[in-house]
Amino acid sequence: MVRTLARIVFGGSVAVLCYTWIGYPLALKLLSARRPAAPPPEPEEWPTVTAFTCAFNEEGVIERKVQNFLSLDYPRDRLQILITSDGSTDRTNEIVRRYSDQGVELYARPERGGTTAAFNDSVALARGEVLVHSDADTMYEPDYLKKIVRHYSDPRVGMVEGEFRMVNEDASGLAQNQGIYWRFEMFLRRAESRLGVLSHVSGAIMSFRRCIAEPLLPNQPGDGMLSKLCVEKGYRIVHEPEAIAYEQMVRSVGGELRARIRMTSRNMQGWGGSEVLTGVLRHPGVSVALISHKLLRWLTPVFMITAFASNLALLRPGLFRLTLAGQLGFYLSAVAGLLLELRGINLRLLSAPFSFCWANLGFLIGLLQGLRRQAAAVYRSEE
Repeated sequence: MVRTLARIVFGGSVAVLCYTWIGYPLALKLLSARRPAAPPPEPEEWPTVTAFTCAFNEEGVIERKVQNFLSLDYPRDRLQILITSDGSTDRTNEIVRRYSDQGVELYARPERGGTTAAFNDSVALARGEVLVHSDADTMYEPDYLKKIVRHYSDPRVGMVEGEFRMVNEDASGLAQNQGIYWRFEMFLRRAESRLGVLSHVSGAIMSFRRCIAEPLLPNQPGDGMLSKLCVEKGYRIVHEPEAIAYEQMVRSVGGELRARIRMTSRNMQGWGGSEVLTGVLRHPGVSVALISHKLLRWLTPVFMITAFASNLALLRPGLFRLTLAGQLGFYLSAVAGLLLELRGINLRLLSAPFSFCWANLGFLIGLLQGLRRQAAAVYRSEE
């Protein structure tokens, strides 16, 4: 009985892992190839746009960010540039004020309220029909806004995101594999967008119609919650591969882990929990894409653990000894890759397993944190 259960758990875990990382991307490639992307025409009149950034102590990059906003090829009489400083205590406010005569607006919050509070204030102050949000260290190509905004000529489109291009890929093995991960992620989003089932955007490259936005609760992620609201209100989400944005890669091992934890935990507050399942009947295509692309990826470390644990109970047949040896070899390679990464040595054969396992450790911790926060929110609402 125990061996039968172990076989089921092992087979199911391996099947889910293969579907998540191989089967689903392959299915997307085949299906999206039959729907070539057709770029929308430029509108007769460009809509008003608010390009905004929320910043806290960003004196090192904020001037470059403001200059990047000012370099965008978009009608200036239809563009509002807004920087919301979330209680910054460095020179961020001083630097932004230098550009007030060029139309750059600063809203300096008197004290720090957090990312969500700054985001809510920015939306309330925005005058544009379309709002475009980016991080302080995200830089756009000059035609970014026009490539994004032209999609809003279609009244069915509620959100549009651009395409990430990571820089500094040669810094380390971790950075190189991070670049591969984001290229893979952008491929999935391009395919889902072509099929009309894209379920989420990245906050650093997102835009949305003003009518989509609603005040967010503390700790709710703007990208996750707005994506959910967009779908619930009957709009489509579009990925525009010609709208290029650049961002520096996380350079440190600890920074990469924290980024994965934060991303997973915050997104669990948006598209997460039981709401994924309840949306299947209302939005079947988007729900399937969300489960396959996001939820199963967050659960990858859980299936890695169950595959390894169940394999330990199946040592007698030779085939299962080989699968266990393969898993052990993979995890030992990841440990070796970590040790080399800490010494500044890049060996792709070992850095790839390490990067994959390190990212999934972040997914696991973020998943647990997200579930704990959701449970706390339910508990408070029932008090």
